[in-house]
Amino acid sequence: MAVMMYNSIIMEKKIFKELEDYLFEFYEKSIVVAQVVAGIVGVKIGLKSATVFIIKENELKNADIDKMRRLFEENSLELLMFKNKSFDYQEKEWSWYIDCFCAQDCETAKKLHSAFSELQASSDDFGKCFVEPAKIEEIHREIGGLLGYPETAIDAFIECNRSAKRDEKYQDRMARNRYYAHSLEHEEEEYQAFDKVLNQAVEQYAERSAEVLRANTQKRWL
Repeated sequence: MAVMMYNSIIMEKKIFKELEDYLFEFYEKSIVVAQVVAGIVGVKIGLKSATVFIIKENELKNADIDKMRRLFEENSLELLMFKNKSFDYQEKEWSWYIDCFCAQDCETAKKLHSAFSELQASSDDFGKCFVEPAKIEEIHREIGGLLGYPETAIDAFIECNRSAKRDEKYQDRMARNRYYAHSLEHEEEEYQAFDKVLNQAVEQYAERSAEVLRANTQKRWL
């Protein structure tokens, strides 16, 4: 029984490595794909209900969508993809990209897509919001919950947006942590409950991404 379980784990890691290696093939920056992979690992282990990432238009030219979908399916993951656009103020032009929503089931992936769509629809294409703040907070809370972030961190993020003020240690927390904005009072609890668990899983399932993320010694790892 132990041997069968060990072999199953080895096979599971091998299948995930094929997905990780493929993502590294067409993303331009290794740090970006490592962060994408970390989010996918979070969904795989059940720490996150869903994750979202983007593929730029120029990166998409080198990607095989059918192959990518197959690799996600082989890892028992659902992937929904939607074309989107944003205005680049520096280049003074529109850029296209693909929003990718990943979850263990299609319904959850659809929920995250719907929440992001509702958030995008709350402002015009140049960022002017026309929806009541309470509704925006509701959407942010739903997104944060689906992404698996600790409730204390979600509360702190919403309060920060509400007051338009950041405490003096905010930048320090952002500099040493990954994935989301930690709260002032519960940073260590949040790290232990989410960050550390995810980092350990990345070490287990995605050694290539772990190496990239671990290389930034300014950020906490394990």
